[in-house]
Amino acid sequence: MDGLEKQLRDMGDRAVIGRVLTEAAWLEGILTRVLQAHMPEKSNNVLESLYENGPLSTFSHKIKIARAFGFIPPALAAEIHKIRAIRNRFAHTDDHLTFKNGEIVKMVAKLDAAQAARPGDAEDAWAGAVIDIADQLIKLWRRRVNG
Repeated sequence: MDGLEKQLRDMGDRAVIGRVLTEAAWLEGILTRVLQAHMPEKSNNVLESLYENGPLSTFSHKIKIARAFGFIPPALAAEIHKIRAIRNRFAHTDDHLTFKNGEIVKMVAKLDAAQAARPGDAEDAWAGAVIDIADQLIKLWRRRVNG
C-alpha cells in the first residue's frame, strides 16, 4: 500500500472512530437528560457534585443508576452497556478498527438491533441500535417532563 492509500485508509478509520464516539456521547447526553428529569434539585452545585468526579461521572455509572432507580428498563440498560463497550473498544486502542473488524462485528452482533439489520452488516446494526436506543430514551424523558 502506498503512502496516499494508507493516509486515505487512516482518515476513513478515524471517521468511523469519530462517528462511534460521537453517537455514543449523544446517547449519554440523552441518558443524562433522563436522569436530570427525575432530579428535584438541579442547582449548579448539586449537578457539579454528581457529574464531576461524582456518582454520575461516567457513562457506566449513569446507566447503572438509571437502571437501579427504575428510570430505564433492564433490557434498555443492557443495550446501552453494549453500546458503551463498543465505544470503549474504539476509544481505547491504537488499532485501525472499523465495522468490518472481527471483534467489532461480534460485539455489534450482540445488539438487539443486529437482528433487524442486513445480515453481516455491523454498521447497519450499530446505526439501528443507536436510533432505537435514542428513541426509547427520548420517550422516557418526554414522559417524565410532560407528566
